[in-house]
Amino acid sequence: MQAPPPLSHLFTMRHPDEDLQRRGQNLVIVLWGLVALELLSLPVSLVNGRIGSAVNAIFAAFLGLMLIVLTKQGRVNLVSLIMVLATTASLVLVLVLRSAQFSSIAYYFIINLLVAGLVMRPWAIWATLGLSLVALALGAGLVWNVPDEVPSTFVIALNAGLLIGFAALIAFLSSVTTTRALHEARESREEVQRSNLALSENLTSLELQATRLHETERMLRSLVDDLETPTVALSDGVLLAPIIGQVDESRAKLLLGRLLSAASAGHARLMVIDIAGVRTVDAQVSSSLLQTAQALRLIGCSVAITGISSEVANSLANLDVRLDEIITARSPQDVLAIAEPGARAMDAARRRQRSGYL
Repeated sequence: MQAPPPLSHLFTMRHPDEDLQRRGQNLVIVLWGLVALELLSLPVSLVNGRIGSAVNAIFAAFLGLMLIVLTKQGRVNLVSLIMVLATTASLVLVLVLRSAQFSSIAYYFIINLLVAGLVMRPWAIWATLGLSLVALALGAGLVWNVPDEVPSTFVIALNAGLLIGFAALIAFLSSVTTTRALHEARESREEVQRSNLALSENLTSLELQATRLHETERMLRSLVDDLETPTVALSDGVLLAPIIGQVDESRAKLLLGRLLSAASAGHARLMVIDIAGVRTVDAQVSSSLLQTAQALRLIGCSVAITGISSEVANSLANLDVRLDEIITARSPQDVLAIAEPGARAMDAARRRQRSGYL
């Protein structure tokens, strides 16, 4: 079960440096443990009438709280040094005051190495080892002539020194491994961030290129729409509309609209649709041609289709497309040869009709 946020905040430390945050987090937990021990010893001291011990417990608890505040401010190295020095000084002071035997105190110097392994950098562990060995030797010198030490002070100091050295080696290897893992994790995150940044830049560039290509395509389509299927006047009342390329549904609708507009605007009596540039004719193309021809006839404009190749003619025959009401010819010139005599005859008839009325 997770602790409530306010209580959890007391046991956590936040810092941008991951290694410093890890060591500071461990240091905060150790300090809270020491504060708890001092507070638990306070009632015992008061019950036994040890006022001095009670005062020391209160002072130690207050000092621990101050060190926790400093740790949360990011001063992990300073607080670690204070803890090691305080622990070493208190152990030596116990030996100076003869409050305990050397055999009981000598092995407590390992506490320095345990704390150093949790909260110090790898190189600082060896410095802590040196300080602990010096303090151990000093303590051994203080009780060297004490006759009741069994085993001898030398043996105790040697065993404690070996144990402290072994603890320092383990703490150093653990700290180095953790530091290396954090460094590799940080490099991996930075590499991922660089990759994500490069990917984001590439994606932005691709989106920009896609936008430009879409805009270019739109402009080209607009240009093609404006230029395709131009109408050319072959003679009075006769327009030519050459069709080139594939005719799809959208182009068929555009073609129908353009030809109707051109025929209406030019008062055309004949629209010649040349499909020599159309390679293939399927049901959709043939349907579009017939629909266009029907629409043009509705506004009084006849339709002629030219440029029908043998392949296209075969396709139209297979599709059973009937062009009975549409003039067909090989070329626009052939249409003119057919249409011009009829047009002249119609003009002569109109002139004679007007003369009769006169």
